[in-house]
Amino acid sequence: MIDQSKTNAGVSQLDSDDAISAEAATEIDINRLVKSLVAFREPSASRSWYELAATFLPLIIALAIMMFGVATGYYFTLLLTPLTGLLLLRMFIIQHDCGHGAFMPGKKRNDWIGRAIGVLTLTPYDCWRRSHELHHAGTGNLDARGFGDVDTLTVREFQSLSPLKRFGYRVYRHPMTILGFGPAYLFLLRHRLPIGLMKAGSRYWISAMVTNAVAGVLLVASAWLFGLGTTLLVFLPTLLLAATVGIHHIHHLMSRIPFYRLYEALGAHPELANVNRITPRQTIRPFLLVLWDEDQRKMVRFRDI
Repeated sequence: MIDQSKTNAGVSQLDSDDAISAEAATEIDINRLVKSLVAFREPSASRSWYELAATFLPLIIALAIMMFGVATGYYFTLLLTPLTGLLLLRMFIIQHDCGHGAFMPGKKRNDWIGRAIGVLTLTPYDCWRRSHELHHAGTGNLDARGFGDVDTLTVREFQSLSPLKRFGYRVYRHPMTILGFGPAYLFLLRHRLPIGLMKAGSRYWISAMVTNAVAGVLLVASAWLFGLGTTLLVFLPTLLLAATVGIHHIHHLMSRIPFYRLYEALGAHPELANVNRITPRQTIRPFLLVLWDEDQRKMVRFRDI
């Protein structure tokens, strides 16, 4: 990710032998880059419908194969979970672009497609969209924390906590929580209510309750056709895998670029190829960066303090 307020900070979060130099990031003219990225914002209706069909139809087929396959052997069926999970994640990416008005030409089409997909991803579209808007508005601003992101404390805030609350924060920021219990809690429990928006208006309650109701009908229908056990054994691993895996990119710099044009945008700007680029082996290290050090102006580990 490249963010105007955190270009240098993002680079400093990894050791110098594992990340690009700060100079590589500061050489980029952010204002010029933003202006040039405008050319990639326009979505194509035909391409968007194609991407939706090319994701939704394989997802339904894969889920059906898994449902029928449970009877012949569950462990064999589980082999399809990575594919099915990634297809569900791709549906969430489309829902995400709808929230930014970037997937389809026209706000209404984006909104209704996003709401429909929210039933599959168990994510009430209007609630998520508002929370995500606040997330974008507050990116890089410590005073605007708490919407659409992982809660992060500063060093001084952490040191001012009681021992019990420090322990709670350590558990919360542990990689097993972030990659395991956290996604399960978010998509299975938290999204069932408009948490954070409960007093913001009826539309968010309607979004959450209608999503719950339609998703419930689909799950009941699946349980009636295939059995409750089969439904849970197929859908839960698929949902949890999709919820755990995520992406980030130039999106925070220009949120109106459709996901299917990101490759095109990055190809036109080779200077972005190595910005904050890490190897698969290094991906666990950012999870250890859990506190913002006000003095050093960078993320640090617990043991660093």
